[in-house]
Amino acid sequence: MATMEIPLVDKRLKAELAELKRCPLPFANVEPREDNFRVWDGVLLGPENTPYEGGKFNFKLEFYSDYPNVPPRVTFKTRIYHCNFNSLGQICLSTLKTEENKGTWCSAMGVSSLILSIHQLIGDANFDDPLVSSIRDQYRADPKEHDRIAREWTLRFAPLNG
Repeated sequence: MATMEIPLVDKRLKAELAELKRCPLPFANVEPREDNFRVWDGVLLGPENTPYEGGKFNFKLEFYSDYPNVPPRVTFKTRIYHCNFNSLGQICLSTLKTEENKGTWCSAMGVSSLILSIHQLIGDANFDDPLVSSIRDQYRADPKEHDRIAREWTLRFAPLNG
């Protein structure tokens, strides 16, 4: 009887999960779903000294069979007022694109570095590549009002105790 070999993607994900358990990120947590090891649910805390501080943002990672050669699909489940995140939960981040798509993803990257990139993006928006131009424009016209709205959304949609 032949033994089933574990696909490379699953071996890689198991190793990355073990590393995240050994060295957890202080601002994030991810766990694979019980029914599908290639779908992970995560929580990201808003960066300090930003309008998102004190927020708890839920997201989902979906890994394709050719991971790590292609990045996972990341979907933000919590609404966020940010020019690089849209209402469908999509994120505009070069790390989520391969070189062919003018991105910076490479197979040496992993879940930990991806989550770090998303956390950094929340705190430091990329105004040159917005997903929601109107939010970028609002920030450029009136940064204080932008931050007030972003803070309001954080308290409303991403409360730590919610």
